[in-house]
Amino acid sequence: MKVGLIGAGLQARRRARTLNGAELAMIAAANWDEAKLLADEVGCEATANWEEVVERADVEVVIVCTPPHLHAPISIAAMRAGKHVLCEKPLARVPEEAEEIVDVARETKMKLKCGFNLRHHRAIRQAREWLEQGAIGDLGFIR
Repeated sequence: MKVGLIGAGLQARRRARTLNGAELAMIAAANWDEAKLLADEVGCEATANWEEVVERADVEVVIVCTPPHLHAPISIAAMRAGKHVLCEKPLARVPEEAEEIVDVARETKMKLKCGFNLRHHRAIRQAREWLEQGAIGDLGFIR
């Protein structure tokens, strides 16, 4: 599976190193130097234009690690181009934007995931298991 990564900040750096066998094809960032630096570190192409990633025929999945005001346009364009999307949180700035993203995922039948990076952490799973077993009492607060 080939992946395109949009963004070159901290979360993009984390994602770029944890693709578990997928091939990173291209990294896009508005700051060319940042895109090139990360691309050189992980061995892929770089661009300053996110549309290049979305338009690549060989990219099957797009990971969106940009500021939130870009999540909707990039995610929607990627899904309309036939790419599955992992978008970092928050999915959108307002509920209406999130609804549009989800509607496009349903319409295009593309997979859309939001990057809750602790969702599968062992400690979180263990806490849930204890809660479901009643081992730690009633839940009063969670963050």
